[in-house]
Amino acid sequence: MENDNKKFDGRYSESRYWQKLSDLPRSVGRELVMQALLLYVVLTDERTPLWAKGLAAGGLAYLILPLDAVSDFLPIVGYSDDAAVLGVVLYELHRFITPAVRERAEGMLPNIFRK
Repeated sequence: MENDNKKFDGRYSESRYWQKLSDLPRSVGRELVMQALLLYVVLTDERTPLWAKGLAAGGLAYLILPLDAVSDFLPIVGYSDDAAVLGVVLYELHRFITPAVRERAEGMLPNIFRK
């Protein structure tokens, strides 16, 4: 298992996650960014069980993966697959999305998306 993790070193990292979020065009909308932030908060919460962290990490890895089912460069539909994957993962992890988690994610939301 450890060898499998070494294959991905450098490709799926926290810095790549934040870079991807900052590179997202504003047109993808607040909801996709909020979904990614909620998963990030669940992933980094020490109370989250390992299986749930793995699911959150998988969803976030798909977001930053350079190859998608639908290319992110396509106007309008480019991020639809990312939104679908994050939505399914959030559905599965809904019990970990507490008001405190939501508040922490809201605090991380870039200024351009704040209400």
